Amino acid sequence: MTTQIKAEFEIAGWDETPFQDGDEETKLTEALVETRYSGDVDG
Repeated sequence: MTTQIKAEFEIAGWDETPFQDGDEETKLTEALVETRYSGDVDG
């Protein structure tokens, strides 16, 4: 038996913070991403 749901999601927020300096090719960052889901599932 297979169960499927349909939902859409959107990127609601993006907060990027560098944690190691370097040139543009080696920059390391941490991104905190907030998403929202709607459809058969909300969250």
